[in-house]
Amino acid sequence: MLKLASKVLAAAAIATATIVGFTSSPAMAVTYDTGHIDVLDVDYSGGTVTLDMRTYSPANDDVSPATNSIRLHPLDAYDLVVTSSSGSWPCVGALNSTVYVAPASVPSGDTRVWPGWNTEDVPTANRPVTIELVSVSGPGHVTLYNMTGLPAAPSVVLSSSSASGCAKSSFSIGSTPHGHANWAFSASGNYQITFKATVTGGATSGNVVYNFTIG
Repeated sequence: MLKLASKVLAAAAIATATIVGFTSSPAMAVTYDTGHIDVLDVDYSGGTVTLDMRTYSPANDDVSPATNSIRLHPLDAYDLVVTSSSGSWPCVGALNSTVYVAPASVPSGDTRVWPGWNTEDVPTANRPVTIELVSVSGPGHVTLYNMTGLPAAPSVVLSSSSASGCAKSSFSIGSTPHGHANWAFSASGNYQITFKATVTGGATSGNVVYNFTIG
């Protein structure tokens, strides 16, 4: 009887250790809140499309969006007051509203998050790559845009905005596989953004959820 009890206790100890090991794994997750990061990093090999993130310091082109997140902090380093209602500015935010923008480029020494995309690991024969904005869950809308023309005005890349003429659910990455845009969030808080990548030929990553904290 004592031997049986000992075996039961040993088995319980092993099960407990396994459970503890499993539940502690999220502690390995990393929040990226500074520097250059390609949020949309597409790889294609052996018929499989992978959509993840790429960092540069340290260099890692297989950062999982499922267990890692991006944060814009402090807010006053990213805030922008929308001072125009012309052109595509309403897609970024309402007139006189404050939005939070991760910039398309930064000067030397700037430590803000600088987000981009990368399809360098997709063979030329399988480009262009289509990026689809599937859904946004959060306190506001998200718009990716570049500044063009004189005077400079937003050119929308992707947007979940419900403002007239703003919603844009996909864009194509062609002969220039590495690029950047401004990422604008219309309110602070937590966002879950679902993207999908599809290469020429039809292979797709399926839906991939990214986590952003603004503030």
